[in-house]
Amino acid sequence: MRRSLLLTALILAGCDNTTISAAPNYALFETSEGVVYLINQNTGELKVISPARAVVLNHGDVFKDGAGELFRYLGDGNVEPVDGADWSANRSLE
Repeated sequence: MRRSLLLTALILAGCDNTTISAAPNYALFETSEGVVYLINQNTGELKVISPARAVVLNHGDVFKDGAGELFRYLGDGNVEPVDGADWSANRSLE
């Protein structure tokens, strides 16, 4: 009886162990220069996820994404597409 109880306790404790997982376990690390790294703690792989200089967008700022499309920042993480010709014409009036 004691062996089966001990064996059952060990099996249940092992099944509840979430520290050993095939899923990647990530952590963020920021250097004193402001560079942020994403670290895969299972493999040790590092990936830079931010440049040393962070870009700050203010409400109304127009920016270009990686595909070359123009967007206006509306605040709270919201953007709206901007027509390049309209933006260029309005920019020349300022």
